[in-house]
Amino acid sequence: MITPKFACYMRFERNTSKVKRNGELVERKVMRFDLSLFAGYWTGTDKLKTSKGQMYFNLNTSDRNPNRKNNQTTPEYYIQMNPNTCKKCFNLSGLRLMMNTEQDTWICSGEPSQLEVLRTKDRNPLFEEKDDGFIFVIDRNFGFVELFVIAGGRPMIDAYRKGFTLGKFDNELKLMREAAITI
Repeated sequence: MITPKFACYMRFERNTSKVKRNGELVERKVMRFDLSLFAGYWTGTDKLKTSKGQMYFNLNTSDRNPNRKNNQTTPEYYIQMNPNTCKKCFNLSGLRLMMNTEQDTWICSGEPSQLEVLRTKDRNPLFEEKDDGFIFVIDRNFGFVELFVIAGGRPMIDAYRKGFTLGKFDNELKLMREAAITI
């Protein structure tokens, strides 16, 4: 197997703070994850930040969106971000959960959209990174999500996901995690 070129590592922690709705503090309707650790360099990073310079995403279930088709190819979840480069939210990637029972994590693969213009009529902020691939490591209890970006990894992303599951890249992952700085 070709060794992937890991461009960056991001760890997002679940934000469990309550939100104000109709004057009351209530639980969030969808899970929100805020960036907590970062290592490496990826050209798409700055394109995903909000106007306040933050980076976070919402993890939505596919059944929450009535406009999404629901069939065998529909992923269980999708990651929705709201960068300052778009007028509306956009989907970073869909996620099909692959359980790794030994580590109590899900390992998922994904990739940016290849469309230059999204359905919202916004320009795709990751169009220049459309050939990259994503590997997500998700805590079974949804406490955190780790994102590994593989430069040029789109064509082999499923093979890389399988390699992750089998522990083929443990040394590389350990190095990236150790190099990560707190955000």
